[in-house]
Amino acid sequence: MNVENSVSAVDKEAALRKLGEAYSGVARAQRRLRGRDAMQPGRLTAPQVNLLGPLAENGPMSSGQLAEAAGLTPATTTHMLDQLAVAGVVERKRQEDDKRVVITSLTDVGMEMLGKRTEEMRIAWDKELEGFNTEQLEHAAEVIMAICAFVDDL
Repeated sequence: MNVENSVSAVDKEAALRKLGEAYSGVARAQRRLRGRDAMQPGRLTAPQVNLLGPLAENGPMSSGQLAEAAGLTPATTTHMLDQLAVAGVVERKRQEDDKRVVITSLTDVGMEMLGKRTEEMRIAWDKELEGFNTEQLEHAAEVIMAICAFVDDL
């Protein structure tokens, strides 16, 4: 191995380590967000936004369909939906032809809350990433997708 390849390998190893640290930082930031979300009653949490997004896009869905669309377990989905139903954010009804299936839909209150919280998150996202150009953002998306594949394969 020549000196140039050796330096390149060291640089890549350092960059991979830095990326790993950044990924760990994202995981820690998400845990902090969950803590902050819990302290703000009356506002949808980030996980609730992720769960409700498919309902806003696709309309009423079964719990199983919603769990799959949101990437959650059926048990987690049911628990979250139970809480959201009590808060009046969603409405759950058993299907007439198959009582085992519960269909969930957003209420008007839920649509309003989801729209407001989604807009808050979009504004913050755009502001935080405004200094990056399109090419940088596309590369970042590729790296994040590779990290997702890595995590899924663990």
